[in-house]
Amino acid sequence: MVGNFRTWIGAVLFTALTIHVPANGQVFVERGAPPSTMDELSGKADGVIAGTVLNASAFVPGGVSSARQMTKFRILVTDVFKTGQAHLICVGDTIEVIQIGTGLGDTEPGLSPLFTDGDELVLAVSWWSEGGAFQLRFGADGVFELKDGLVKPRGRSQLSNLQRGRPRGDLFSELRRRASR
Repeated sequence: MVGNFRTWIGAVLFTALTIHVPANGQVFVERGAPPSTMDELSGKADGVIAGTVLNASAFVPGGVSSARQMTKFRILVTDVFKTGQAHLICVGDTIEVIQIGTGLGDTEPGLSPLFTDGDELVLAVSWWSEGGAFQLRFGADGVFELKDGLVKPRGRSQLSNLQRGRPRGDLFSELRRRASR
């Protein structure tokens, strides 16, 4: 079982990640290519939610000391724009979101700084059945912080940059329209 788990983790780390080198030369890694439209973000994610970070904890998958450490974030769901049939998400639920790294210098680039307790976020997530939790569908490009009523994207894609400074209500309205299609 341990050997299979290590193989599976290796497959996630190397086959599901895309490395981008933008013009500024800073390399960052994401899960799949960043979405180019809100339709693509919503269409490819199992869920799109708004929530508040409750807490975080570092762990090693399966207790294997040589496996890469990960962080599990507990998120209180405050709004649901899309939920998958495989794993239903409801307002008021507390979900777990897994991220590679612990925030001690080994976090996936593009996601630093890590979420902190109390952060209000919109997240595009996918269900990770083997881990029993959600993971970020597009890495940082599926994360939008909500601060002072405005959107502050965590990603660097064109879609992320288009959301920067957008009023929270406008983003929520667009996500609801996308979900009703």
